[in-house]
Amino acid sequence: DIKNKKTGGEDASVQERRKGELRDERDKKKYKDNKGNEILNATQEEKKKNEDEIKRLQEEEKELEDASTREYISEDQREIFYREAEKENKELQKMKSQITEEAGWRPIDFLAQQERRSANQESSKKYDTTNEDELIAYKQNAIRRDNVTDAAAVCLQAARVSHLNELINTTKATEDWYEDSETGEMTTKAKEGSRLVFKAGDELSAGIEGLHVFVKEIFEKKFNYGKQASLALENDLSNIAESVSHWTFGQAVGSRPDGQFYQRKREEQQTRCYTERSKRDFEKLYREGNRLSIGTEEWIDQKDHSKGRKAIVNEYAAMEMMNKWDKLKSLADRGRFNVSASEHLMQFNKPLIDRIQQSAYSTGREGDWRKFYGDLQSLGGKAGEVRDLTNAIRDMNKMLKGINLLKQR
Repeated sequence: DIKNKKTGGEDASVQERRKGELRDERDKKKYKDNKGNEILNATQEEKKKNEDEIKRLQEEEKELEDASTREYISEDQREIFYREAEKENKELQKMKSQITEEAGWRPIDFLAQQERRSANQESSKKYDTTNEDELIAYKQNAIRRDNVTDAAAVCLQAARVSHLNELINTTKATEDWYEDSETGEMTTKAKEGSRLVFKAGDELSAGIEGLHVFVKEIFEKKFNYGKQASLALENDLSNIAESVSHWTFGQAVGSRPDGQFYQRKREEQQTRCYTERSKRDFEKLYREGNRLSIGTEEWIDQKDHSKGRKAIVNEYAAMEMMNKWDKLKSLADRGRFNVSASEHLMQFNKPLIDRIQQSAYSTGREGDWRKFYGDLQSLGGKAGEVRDLTNAIRDMNKMLKGINLLKQR
């Protein structure tokens, strides 16, 4: 310790002389007769006063003793010591910065996230159902009870059984939501150039914007779950949805260098989905993936849910179809193009079909296109026409009754 090193050269004899004076002074504080014997009849007050003074003198003597053992250094030596200490301190700060930077790559509340995930997973066991109506009711009940753990558990279960879209489609925006023109973030603050995505009272669409607003509405606003905790949950929902081929929710959340989660803007999310899908088996994507694998789903008429929902093709899927329609033709030839995907493609995305047709014709493949188009119609219905499944079921019911396979009611 540099501060404890003396710069002067206090003479040791001076110290010894002072210590001797202290001892003499301390001895004088004792009551003695002329023969040097202590007088025992001193009052308690006198004894206490003298004891305190003796204690003070002993402490001063000890300080002198300690000082005499210190190392003597010159001013030049002191300067060298300070420079070395400063160098060591800089090295220490550099190490601390490196540790902080490395730690920043991990989520800042990693342990808290683990605990939340564990609680959500445990709670989700109570909602082991595949029924979409039950899951919607469970979600609403959790919101009424103000139970964020149960609400998160229901959402996770819904994602696992391919019903996250129903939870989102039945959630209404409580205020206007905009896409920020600079960051792409979903926000309730209207800025110049911002795009209005949902009006207050709108039911959310099942796509990347709908998922973002769903998490903000339910978990950030309603439950005050905390931004990072809410985004960690959204990340889990996105990953699960991707695993069941609901790519419209895929790649929803990113992580910054400091470990903070953020909601990816549509452009970034769509690009990442295209990149990730390019690593997968193309035929499997279109054989197993339904409308939510390729498009964003919304109500045909928000005031009349009986008309059903429609899926509008996302950018990543449109690129795939434009560039690889011949691979889709092979699937359609064998009747293995996913029926749900083909229905929504044919019924609600005719402008895209027309654009792909132009591309096919420009390469002289009119015959291949006509065959592919016919197969799509067979699987998904006529372009631009919505299949009325309810009436089709009624017609089938009448037919079965007519041949006595169903009882007349």
